[in-house]
Amino acid sequence: MPFTILSAVALAAAAGAPVHQTTVQHAGAPVTAVYHAAWTSSTRQMGAHVPNRQPIAQSCAWTAELTVNRAVNDASGRSVDALAKPVHQQTLTGIAPGSCATAAAHVDAAIAKAHAAEAQLAAEQDRDALHRELNSLSALSARQG
Repeated sequence: MPFTILSAVALAAAAGAPVHQTTVQHAGAPVTAVYHAAWTSSTRQMGAHVPNRQPIAQSCAWTAELTVNRAVNDASGRSVDALAKPVHQQTLTGIAPGSCATAAAHVDAAIAKAHAAEAQLAAEQDRDALHRELNSLSALSARQG
């Protein structure tokens, strides 16, 4: 039966420090984008241990969902909600030897390692999209104003 694990790593990422932060100039004013990564993981025990029988090799199949979210603040520090959104989503899967209970540390380490690099790269690659969205938002404001 699959179940969701919110590991210490995932909880720290959800509430912790940003994976990337950048400031871009737009219309002569700085705009700050802050990127946070969040993930959840689920595991499924494979194999069985039946008492009084020869042991069957157990393994733990895991799936992790990564989302990198962008928050944008204008020069005065106000949130620009129109530009806040998920900028990257990814699913990773793997199999760890042993039971899911004994493999939890291995699974958490594999997820943290893969997601840290992926989240940083996704945030860095969002810079051009952020510029396009800022320009579009400015053009829309100019037409309405």
